[in-house]
Amino acid sequence: MKAKLKNIQGLHTAICLAILIAYGMLGNITSFESLTSLRLDPTSVISLVGLLLSIRFSQYLYKRQLKNINAQQRLEEKIPLYQTASIIRWAIIEAAAFLILYLDPNFILFGVFILLYLLWIRPTEDQFRKDVEKTKH
Repeated sequence: MKAKLKNIQGLHTAICLAILIAYGMLGNITSFESLTSLRLDPTSVISLVGLLLSIRFSQYLYKRQLKNINAQQRLEEKIPLYQTASIIRWAIIEAAAFLILYLDPNFILFGVFILLYLLWIRPTEDQFRKDVEKTKH
């Protein structure tokens, strides 16, 4: 089981590194100017609301996908469904991070927070067991 989870963890690490590299190269994250120059206008507020909705939507789809797991299956048989649910969640979060980078670079600080959130939801064996156990019917 640990080997199968290593694949998921490797994919998660690759997504995090891709965001970090993109923000480092395109977002000029090495300059603290971009992190402190936050201005709020109506367009920026819409971007912020969209960001929050995307995170909430990713959580919703993740939990919905986990509900498809049959409680009678062995733990090892649940890993592919967990992987699918995780990939869906990460893809939406990654898209939000890249949209911030390209559409509203003033919110690069929130992109950094997205990256931190993505690191926080890193898949572990304990998290896998906890999430799968929550979805018992």
